[in-house]
Amino acid sequence: MRSLNAIMVCLVLLASTAIGAAGQSDPTSRPAIPSAGCGVSEVEPGLHSGTMEVADVERSWELAVPPVHDGQTALPLVIGLHGGSEFFSSSQVLALAEDEGFVAVAPRDAYQDFWMMWEPQLPGYDLSPDNPDIALVDALIDQLGEELCLDLARVYATGFCVGGGGALVLGCVLDERLAAVAPVSSAFDLGDACNTERSVPVLAIHGTNDTTAPFEGGVAPADWFLDTVLKDGSLVRDSAWGQWMMTTLVPMSTPDDFTAIAVRYGCQPEAVVEQLGNAKHYDWDCPDDVAVELVATDGGHTWLSNTDGRTTEQLI
Repeated sequence: MRSLNAIMVCLVLLASTAIGAAGQSDPTSRPAIPSAGCGVSEVEPGLHSGTMEVADVERSWELAVPPVHDGQTALPLVIGLHGGSEFFSSSQVLALAEDEGFVAVAPRDAYQDFWMMWEPQLPGYDLSPDNPDIALVDALIDQLGEELCLDLARVYATGFCVGGGGALVLGCVLDERLAAVAPVSSAFDLGDACNTERSVPVLAIHGTNDTTAPFEGGVAPADWFLDTVLKDGSLVRDSAWGQWMMTTLVPMSTPDDFTAIAVRYGCQPEAVVEQLGNAKHYDWDCPDDVAVELVATDGGHTWLSNTDGRTTEQLI
């Protein structure tokens, strides 16, 4: 089975290929778009932290700058959204950023319990620019572009569980800023709400034994989720958002969700399925500037390479 490292590298290649000119197959042939920080950045490699005020709330993040950052060469940026655990501590992205030479940033806290959902009494995600989480990511790309030498043509969003859902929402709002998104253990289609000029490439990773976001869909696990995960937060069973989640997001299977995304993108409805060890790779036949892929592992609700024995409840 592919490691998380390999799949994250595939994300970069997938997006670079998909956002190139029609028919273009070499991901390195798309010119970089250097950010304002190129040629003037003095940020040293290593771990950093930062804050900014968004919607009258101070938001913070962790930043990993790889050793290859010299202030002159434009590097890709990966935005990581946490689930129930901090993004850097629960994933392998820190090591991957150093090995592969990209900048990684992890906002510390969603505005509410769920990324991109800041009003529990409204059903569904809020895809407006006023959403504090969307505004944070938008402003973060601007600020990091000024402070670091980034390639603005290769900005990606990923996340685990509720963070994966946030990445999918970002792909529907910041379509002109993101090269691709990679949700992990999160699957849904926003349908007509995702009305963008550009179809952002998607590479999803999901466990077939996931009992929190079940691969085959179903409502019962959502009952458990609302009772155990959201019981002490603002998202409760009787909220409009909670009811919308149970009736709209959960029932569809993961392949059906991404088939819906693929069809909305103009792809063929039937995916080509390839066995990859203990995993399956779903690849939809899409127009030249679009890509939708799903890697279904035999794992549960966890990062793909997580084997440290933590339970589902500790991971989300």
